[in-house]
Amino acid sequence: DTISGGDGNHRLISGADADLLPLSEPIVLAQGASFSFTLEDVTLPQQNADTTFLNTVTSDAGTPAITLVKSVDANGDGEFNDSESVAAGTAGQTVDYQYVITNTSPAGAQDPLTIDSFSDVTLGIDLLNDSVVTLVISGGDADPLLEIGETWIYTVNNVIVPTQNAGTTFINTATVNATDDEFTAATDTDTATVTYTDVDPAITVAKTVAPGTVQEGGVDGQTVTYTYVLTNTSAASTDPLTIISLSDNQAGDILEDGIFVGGDANVNGLLDQGESWTYTIDELVAVGNVGDTHSNTATVNATDDEFTAATDTDTATVTYTDVDPAITVAKTVAPGTVQEGGVDGQTVTYTYVLTNTSAASTDPLTIISLSDNQAG
Repeated sequence: DTISGGDGNHRLISGADADLLPLSEPIVLAQGASFSFTLEDVTLPQQNADTTFLNTVTSDAGTPAITLVKSVDANGDGEFNDSESVAAGTAGQTVDYQYVITNTSPAGAQDPLTIDSFSDVTLGIDLLNDSVVTLVISGGDADPLLEIGETWIYTVNNVIVPTQNAGTTFINTATVNATDDEFTAATDTDTATVTYTDVDPAITVAKTVAPGTVQEGGVDGQTVTYTYVLTNTSAASTDPLTIISLSDNQAGDILEDGIFVGGDANVNGLLDQGESWTYTIDELVAVGNVGDTHSNTATVNATDDEFTAATDTDTATVTYTDVDPAITVAKTVAPGTVQEGGVDGQTVTYTYVLTNTSAASTDPLTIISLSDNQAG
């Protein structure tokens, strides 16, 4: 076909073709405007008398379209992105979601859109009606119709995201449905993603000893009981710990030689967040003097489910209490008898045997004095 003439509101087309409006030359009609076409030199089909030739003209102003862009702000900086991160295993974390809808109908479709439904399917939020939603309209006249090029921005703040493990994602979907004034539908969906970053695990070992003191010099036994309490102090609830080792530089391998008292509440073999396990072991401490101490250190090593290591150490000290010293003196004399009256001499020999009878082996004695009320 060829356009043989026309003006701003009329086209004269020669030929017999159904396409009166080539796509390369779209015509935009404002409200109330009109445009006419004249198609000449159309050859009619041969038909019998009393028949009719009907032809139909179809006008297509373009299909309406709507675009939804959903984004998330997880760190509170006001910047919204397709994906942002929160800490793994931490309960009560909140994010903000933004939903931007725009009437993106083609140039030929001049109909404003009525928003029929708009919801965040995953969160269960009705974006048109829920009170938690904030709406800002830009580029339009603030009427209830989404016009060509107009943008509506919906925001939902302080949404609590689920507690999840590192490496996982929380993806939620929003869907908007609209119609133009001919009830032609337009729809779109979009998603936003929250990712979870790893949080380093933490563990503590609290070591105690009973009794905390023994007598010096090995008196009355030297056996004490060490107690080790392991606690998962990780910030992430999703980080149960596997105990790799629990050792004592004096008492040895506590996992192998000690006694597990208990604490694994759910019997899963993992030290869960906030859970405490208790081990004990008896040790014969070395003989020491008063003022000495016997200190030893426990070390625990563990990993979380991402094989990130956690470790801690603690010490316990045994002190030595004083034991009173003891000494004996055994005095003998020879000869034990002499003659009366000074006959045959009166000289005798006194012997003094001093013995340290202290209970404590660590108490050597310094002899301060040894006197005799007759001998001096």
